[in-house]
Amino acid sequence: MLDENWIPKCFTLGVYEMEERHTAANLASRMEKLFMNWNINEKVMAVVTDNATNIVNAIHLLQQITEKSGLTCAAHSLQLAVNKALVGDNIEKLLVKSGKIVSHFKHSNVAKYALQEKQEQLGLPTMSLLQSCKTRWNSSYLMLERLLQNRISVMNVLTDRRSTTTSVAESLEISEREWSLIEALVTLLKPLQMATTVLCGDNSSPTSMVRPVLQKALQNHMQIRNEDDIMIQNAKKIIANEITQRVDLTRTSNITARQIASMLDPRFKDLDHEPFEARFEIRAHVKHMLEAVAPSESTSSKVTTRNSALEFLYQQEINSNDIDTQ
Repeated sequence: MLDENWIPKCFTLGVYEMEERHTAANLASRMEKLFMNWNINEKVMAVVTDNATNIVNAIHLLQQITEKSGLTCAAHSLQLAVNKALVGDNIEKLLVKSGKIVSHFKHSNVAKYALQEKQEQLGLPTMSLLQSCKTRWNSSYLMLERLLQNRISVMNVLTDRRSTTTSVAESLEISEREWSLIEALVTLLKPLQMATTVLCGDNSSPTSMVRPVLQKALQNHMQIRNEDDIMIQNAKKIIANEITQRVDLTRTSNITARQIASMLDPRFKDLDHEPFEARFEIRAHVKHMLEAVAPSESTSSKVTTRNSALEFLYQQEINSNDIDTQ
């Protein structure tokens, strides 16, 4: 909701433990009770959820919800697309090896302090390596980015036999090709990390931003180039297909709430992120919605007449009072 200064505010209406099975019917029942407790049963028009099948189906069971599709969490959908792309080819093997390097520096005090020493010698900021976590968004990108930033320091420590044994160094060795792939993956994932950050902002991420942000991310950063490694090309294809399907970016006959919101947002009202033909349909749909809620000409005339009559009667009363007091 918006406060008196038009600043978006978020509130937690309830947190409940569900002892029953998390079926669509049970979830829908819980939400209906929550709406009734807050007396908003007739005011809830849409519900944003994650991509789990049970909660998505639960929304379809809510009779009062008018927008029953296309409002799954965009950031969650984006992360699912990224995770699927990172599983294919040799990318997963590279992530595992990178994770082992990070673990080595996390668990070995000798390696950790040696890394700090190398960073200071090279005039680099002292920073720890970051470990990835499947349940933490963008963690693979952050791990690879930090590893790439400290490439020279890490390699110096791994080749220094005072801090790293030969067997450990051999098991953690990264080839030049692998470093090149890490750099390419960082370049690939950076715009998606930025898009996730934008879409997760509490005060700056209305639903109107979803389609423009994701469309531009695909158009500007997921286009396949001739110089791309085959693994990067495949990853781009997977990410583009997954985002397009999960967020329904394809041309559809049904106008969605996100398209309407973009049309009403001054930043995206030109709809240049939408197919050319769709722009006319979205504008026509919004115009039809506004006409449906706008007072008709006959209603307006009635209101005007009623207001004039009240003014006339009120004035007559004043005149009468004036006469009585004279």
